[in-house]
Amino acid sequence: MAKEAGGIRVNKLSNNGIKMKIFSLLALLLIILTVQLVPASYIKGNPFSSIKDSYPLDSRISGWINLSITDEPIDSLFMGNFGGNATLKELLDLNLINYSCNPSDCNADYTASSGSGALTKEYNLNSQEKIISFKLDGNFRGIADNGIKIKIQGTNSDSCSNPLKIDILDDGIVEFTASNYSKDFSCAYENSGYGCFSASGSTSETEIEETPYCNKVRLVEGSAFELGAFVKKDAGAAAYEEGLLNMELYDEGGDFIDSCSLPEINSSNSGREFRCRINYTNNKISYHYSCLSSTEPSSGYKTKYETNNACGFFDTPPSENYAADYQLYARGAKYGNTGIINIDEESYSESGNSGAGTLAQYITDYIETKYDSDCSGGSGCVIPIRIKTDSSINVKLLEASVKYRTSVGVLETKTIYDSEKTPAKISLPKYSKLNLDKAGFLVSKAYGNVTFVLSYKGTELLSKKIEVKRIPLITSVKPMTLAAYQKTLFTATIANTPSIWNNYSITYSWDFGDETTSSKVETQTNTASHTYEDIGDYTLKLAITDSKGNTHSKEFEINVQNPKDAINKTLADYKKNLNKINVQLSQIPSWQSGFIKQRISLNNSEKEISELEKAYVGAINDNDEDAFLDIMASLSELYIPSEIKASSKSTGIPLDVSDDGIIVSSLEEVSGQNYPDSDETAGAILAWADENVNVLIDYQTISGYGEGVDDLVTAYKIRIIPLSQDAEPLYLIINEGDLSFASNYSPYYGDGFYGISLNGLSSGTEKSIEFLTSSTSLMEEPDSLRIFVAPSPSKLDLEDLGNNNIEPCNFNLACEPELDEDYSNCPSDCRNNTRTIIYIVAVLIVAVIIYILMMWWYRNSYGSHLFKNKKDFDNIMLYITKSSGAGMSEDKIKENLKKAGWKGEQIDYAMKKYGEEK
Repeated sequence: MAKEAGGIRVNKLSNNGIKMKIFSLLALLLIILTVQLVPASYIKGNPFSSIKDSYPLDSRISGWINLSITDEPIDSLFMGNFGGNATLKELLDLNLINYSCNPSDCNADYTASSGSGALTKEYNLNSQEKIISFKLDGNFRGIADNGIKIKIQGTNSDSCSNPLKIDILDDGIVEFTASNYSKDFSCAYENSGYGCFSASGSTSETEIEETPYCNKVRLVEGSAFELGAFVKKDAGAAAYEEGLLNMELYDEGGDFIDSCSLPEINSSNSGREFRCRINYTNNKISYHYSCLSSTEPSSGYKTKYETNNACGFFDTPPSENYAADYQLYARGAKYGNTGIINIDEESYSESGNSGAGTLAQYITDYIETKYDSDCSGGSGCVIPIRIKTDSSINVKLLEASVKYRTSVGVLETKTIYDSEKTPAKISLPKYSKLNLDKAGFLVSKAYGNVTFVLSYKGTELLSKKIEVKRIPLITSVKPMTLAAYQKTLFTATIANTPSIWNNYSITYSWDFGDETTSSKVETQTNTASHTYEDIGDYTLKLAITDSKGNTHSKEFEINVQNPKDAINKTLADYKKNLNKINVQLSQIPSWQSGFIKQRISLNNSEKEISELEKAYVGAINDNDEDAFLDIMASLSELYIPSEIKASSKSTGIPLDVSDDGIIVSSLEEVSGQNYPDSDETAGAILAWADENVNVLIDYQTISGYGEGVDDLVTAYKIRIIPLSQDAEPLYLIINEGDLSFASNYSPYYGDGFYGISLNGLSSGTEKSIEFLTSSTSLMEEPDSLRIFVAPSPSKLDLEDLGNNNIEPCNFNLACEPELDEDYSNCPSDCRNNTRTIIYIVAVLIVAVIIYILMMWWYRNSYGSHLFKNKKDFDNIMLYITKSSGAGMSEDKIKENLKKAGWKGEQIDYAMKKYGEEK
């Protein structure tokens, strides 16, 4: 017998059978509820995200995501598809969000692997790491004095990579490392240790003096380094004395590390490289400065330099006044066989770790913090040690002893365990909005519509269409150092201003940060005046909004000084900058440096500084406060960058011109010849140029760096390479105005364009034309230069070009055989119907096949696509079945499922399946 009850079919059983059945059903129900109630490790909130739609170039993603997080690994990684990443902990910390960790200290947990304990261990590692551990038991009261003794032996071949690093407690601090080195000093991170110097291009020579010549170089890990330089002795130089020329090494912060003297220089003709060596332990790949200097102001010895893509300087480190690269290098010695490393109190102190106290205290603090000194549990207290190699090594743990105090006395363990590391897990008590603005996720480096994808643990978390727009950007505000009680005119420099747009405007919102009644102003120009009444540091916030609704903001640190002090500092800074600029300008071609000097009014600035210095001395003698204010006002009007260097560059850009770029009237002015009055002339010029000449464009934009970055000039080199002897005479037309040429090319200047006649060209031989421009549009977009080349009109083949389906077709959509129109010469009028029918049939067949495949995929694979885990599908179907059986409406079921986090597509599919089964 059986009967229906509440939609469930129940069999008539004995009492025990009924009890067992009820128990089974309750257990099943409990499992189902447990599956439904236990949340995923992370759950998207509703709403889940808000990401800004548009961005300027070189900016960061702005917006937030909304997540609930339970037991997620602390090092889980968020990554943007255009660059930038952050761990889960980093993102939560950036947002100042409270969270809980397991373990509570938010550090990794370690377990000593069962059955792995031994008195000695041996590992063969190849660019790998291994975590070992010691397990302490009992009521811990501290590591005994001199209680740590471990003996490790490493056997390896010579290598530029560190063969052995030992990190006590696996906290990221390497306390012990291989230190033996070989006699092979050939290890360099890049470019053989020369930094940015390249001998393949054009080099010059400069005399070595007291001010050092320095290269910025990335130094490899190592225990000893070789410093070298090209040196040439002038014929009239005095005899070399020991210590005259010295190599010096500085860290990235400019702190002096060590120096060595170059040996006797005996090369007076072509010169060569000389070297010396220092003992210095560099524990990680990092930037340093290798420098060469003399103890005499005029040594009579020279070294080589070049100015292409410079990252070196003529100054004392640190400096960012990159003007040239010098033939200097820094290379590390290869690591030799590691041998024996003893880990104890003495070696711990000798390795430079004593600042953290003793080794015993270091480990004691760890156990007290992590385990609260309670090692009585079955797992005990685990002391982890990470062994790592960047090469290949055989590691033997020959012996070990850890002595520690407990409530029963001093105990000792000699057992070494393999250890497993489990990252800490983070949980949030509720949904939290995580702001992405400070996480550093980049936007695309190209303009246009793109898709930003944020992934989490390698899986797409969100996808958002964004637009990278050419919108105005604030690059600088001047001045940034000024005097108190002085009304100062601030000027903002804006890039990417599309001045060609009609009715375009920008509104400037200034917040000077001193909380006075006049601290916030709004202007329609890029200038604003303000008076700071107190000495100190202020944050100036500037926001701009253009008439298209685009916005950008930036903050600047303003230093307000006593007028008298500000003048002294500003004069000193400007004089130092002038000296550096003159050195930098001396190292670029004179035709470029002369133009730049005029551009920044260098000669006038030098004269003005000299006059203001005299006025300053007079004001001090007279204690004339009004004079101080006048001098400071004059200084604030000067433009003297701290350095001048290339801010962007490119080489070998192929000339790409459309028909619209060919201005025949300009060509006729330059050549003095008449070209055919035909719509096909431009196409004929392009066709001829494509076959007979190769044109490449090189450029670099030179900018002044100081309180901001100001583009000064863009230097172009047009490289013309004839591909045949038929390439002359050739005419180069530059559809730009206000150019300055490198030499006398005898250019013709027309109305907004230049033209140059080129003769004496040979096939395969390059001819170069160099010029400068200070055009704002070209400095912002150097690759928008408008040029073309053309031959004399007699070399144009308009007839062949005209045969390209132009005649006899009249494009009237009617095929006229009497005019000799057919499909081959007039496809727009004479359509091939057979081909069209075949094409349509083929498209229909493909469409039917695609439809069948889609139906098959929907029936067989769509469900697994929506539900990666079959249990998820079973759970949702069970819920729908139960709810429907209880009389719940379809809309209510969908609403509840949505609240639970199911996607609409999943809900629709499950409801359809339920309907089919029902």
